[in-house]
Amino acid sequence: MPGRNNILNPDTSGGRGAGYGFFGLLVAFLFLSVFVTGKTYGACGPLDTSHALYGAKKLDVKKDVEVNGIEVNGKGKALEPDGDMIDPPTPPVMPDLDPSSFPGFGGGIDITIPKNGSGSTGEGTYDEIKIEDEADFSFTMVGGTYQIEKLEVKKDATVTLAPGDYFIEELKLGEKAQLLISPAGTVRIYTNDKIEFGKESQVNLGGSVADLQIYAYDDVDIRLKDKSKVSALIYSPYDKTKIELDKEVEFRGMVSTTGEVKVDKKTSLIFDAAVQSEVGSISTCVVPPVVPTDAFGFNCTTPGQDPLSGHLFTRVTGQAFTVALAALRDTDGNDSADAVETDYASDGDRQVTVELVDMSSGTCATYSTVATQTLTFTATDQGYLGSIGWNQPDAYRALGCRVTDNGGATPLQACSGDSFAIRPATLSVTAPILDNATASGDPKAAAGSGFTLRVATVPGYDGIPRIDASIPLEAHGGAVRAGNLTGAFNAANPATGSADGGFVYDEVGSFRLQTLGVMDDGFTLVDSAQGDCIDGFGNSPDASGKVGCRFGNDMAGDWVGRFIPDHFRLTVDTHGQLADTCPAGAFSYAGQDVGYQPGGEPAATVTAYNGLGTPTVTRNYTGDHNHLTVPGILMSALTGDGTKMRLDGGGPVSLTWNQGVASLVDNGDGTLQLTLSGDSFNYSRADIDRVDPFVSDLDLEIQSITDGDGVSATGLPDGFAPLGVQIRYGRLVLENSFGSELLHLPVPLRVEYFDGTANGFVPNTDDSCSQVLGISLTDLDASDGLTVSTGVDRETAVYASAAIAGGYAEENPGNPALLFIQPTAGAAYNLNLQAPGEANTGTAGVLVDAPDWLEYDWQGAGMTDPSSRASFGIFSRGGSAIVYLREIR
Repeated sequence: MPGRNNILNPDTSGGRGAGYGFFGLLVAFLFLSVFVTGKTYGACGPLDTSHALYGAKKLDVKKDVEVNGIEVNGKGKALEPDGDMIDPPTPPVMPDLDPSSFPGFGGGIDITIPKNGSGSTGEGTYDEIKIEDEADFSFTMVGGTYQIEKLEVKKDATVTLAPGDYFIEELKLGEKAQLLISPAGTVRIYTNDKIEFGKESQVNLGGSVADLQIYAYDDVDIRLKDKSKVSALIYSPYDKTKIELDKEVEFRGMVSTTGEVKVDKKTSLIFDAAVQSEVGSISTCVVPPVVPTDAFGFNCTTPGQDPLSGHLFTRVTGQAFTVALAALRDTDGNDSADAVETDYASDGDRQVTVELVDMSSGTCATYSTVATQTLTFTATDQGYLGSIGWNQPDAYRALGCRVTDNGGATPLQACSGDSFAIRPATLSVTAPILDNATASGDPKAAAGSGFTLRVATVPGYDGIPRIDASIPLEAHGGAVRAGNLTGAFNAANPATGSADGGFVYDEVGSFRLQTLGVMDDGFTLVDSAQGDCIDGFGNSPDASGKVGCRFGNDMAGDWVGRFIPDHFRLTVDTHGQLADTCPAGAFSYAGQDVGYQPGGEPAATVTAYNGLGTPTVTRNYTGDHNHLTVPGILMSALTGDGTKMRLDGGGPVSLTWNQGVASLVDNGDGTLQLTLSGDSFNYSRADIDRVDPFVSDLDLEIQSITDGDGVSATGLPDGFAPLGVQIRYGRLVLENSFGSELLHLPVPLRVEYFDGTANGFVPNTDDSCSQVLGISLTDLDASDGLTVSTGVDRETAVYASAAIAGGYAEENPGNPALLFIQPTAGAAYNLNLQAPGEANTGTAGVLVDAPDWLEYDWQGAGMTDPSSRASFGIFSRGGSAIVYLREIR
């Protein structure tokens, strides 16, 4: 993988070698208190190896205790290898500890390894390390210094210590737990509180006593519990120290303190010549001479990681971070670095050039440089610089470090064996064109059409951001739903860090991507595949020093919009039904305003759709985002019936459409209910339109639908065909009448309709609805013997109510059967005039005020009301003796 080549050998590649064997054996052989770090911790002076046990203040040994297989005898403060207890006249020399006091420390991290789990750590400071039951944990930094407030190892767990110095305030080993040392070398444990090795625990079992040296400061308790097996040196030059070996302990080594020692029964001690030699090999604080040494190689790691095998962790642009730099050596001559070169710069300060390099392509010598520092190693650094600060504003997929040392015998250049990503802290999401978050105005685009989204961040970013479908979109306020967003981003331009992508949104209004709705989890692959970042979005390092592998928009993106429908569709819900003006007769007259039956108004649904290949309803086309009004719905003119032709066949029967006020109701789901109401249809009464009865056929055509944004409907024209009514061409007929002045005079008044050219006008016996507006009389001849007026001198009147006949009314005829009736009964109205009396003969004019639709062109001069002559007692002029003649019809 690019950027993951091994750095332990200069400008080479290969596997990571452990390389501890020879180095560890060398340390074990020399038994020096000076480690690869150059530290001089330990006892400052030789240790007296003549006593297996020494307790200057008190030595208490129970029965059945053996040393070297010999049962202990006597009393004293020291136990000899031959089993004798003595109180020596000259106490052994008790050299001081180095350091002279337990160092103070704090601010470390906590580590917990769960049951049956495993883990490891390098050099560092720790508050509490807890290894649960049956877990496995390793300290990996050879020659490192570990500062631990509390190390607790639970039942059946195993802890492995790399050679080095361990300052542990409290160490507790659980039942059957194990403490191992690997690779070979010396482990020094310093404590200023307590150490407890649990029942049946195994500590450095089979190892050299010199490999495990336990040093206790003042007022410390050390206890080896029942049946534990321990190989170690336990030493404390302080008189408040208490050391206890419980029942049946198997102890190989030496215990020496100016404090108290207690050994319980059946304990077995081994302090033979071999052990005495091992203890005697523990050296004083003398530091061997330093041999100036060049580095074999260099490596950069995250601080706290193993200098040889440790990794570089993901970092965030614009945030300060540090790396550690180690000079390396090849202790076993196998041409592979295996340890820190602690003697580096021991002969004088050494300057090196450290570069951050882009390891995404090329070789160590050709990697492009990103940033450079010049650093100085001194002898006291012992080949390790733990904190080199950097801060990079741009993003990189795979950075590493390249170290150049031109100050040695041979110029040396080496690159880190691990690479790391510097990722953006955040992404921002914008719409370069569609940035209208309002419900009107520009810019706008049809839902379902393509548009561009842009993700922007720092230069150097060349990743492919993606939409996280698990985080819902946020739609504009009041939206019915958040629509679906489809599309993908292209790879970002590293020069700008911006990536554009083509997308489609299927709803009306506007939307925005919520926090982390856009993210990238592939840019840090060089680290995520190695566990060098955590699965998350955190920009701040966690307890392990790792940031999240992922990054995204840390706040909601800009609003994207405004989207409008692509088109409308009209669906007729009901064609409606016309209402008869004379429901009882099931017909209407030409000339009457024919409307809709209540509840029978034509209705249709207008639905807004997007422009997808298979369009779907844009349910957000409602409220402020609905811009369709009634004036945007245009209907074609209607001037004639759809079926019935005129008398001459030259065209349809004419009509007038008096449009009412249509309603358009927003249903709140992308649909609108269109209802026609208040319309009336009036068929022409022109002579050419005088046709036989027919059922109306209306075609109410919607020509176009267009809203305020110019969105129009497809599939038009379309419209309504209301269920029709029978149309009859009618008229009101009033005939002349003759009669005796001594009798009431019936005046024929009836309603008729045209029944075709063959039948002409016929009485409309179905009409039980029509009413006249008024009846009046006129005095046609002032010289005859009949006075016609509304005054007291009148000699005739109309048998009708004043509401109909006004001043000509005679409301009390004596015989109710003479009263005018309406609406009609069998087409007739029962119109009667009052008898004027003897000698009151003459002629009266009768005029009926008919509804417009029952007027007729009686004289060929236009539509008029019907009129007639009523004659009382007038002889005919033919010489006959007939006083009057009534025509029976």
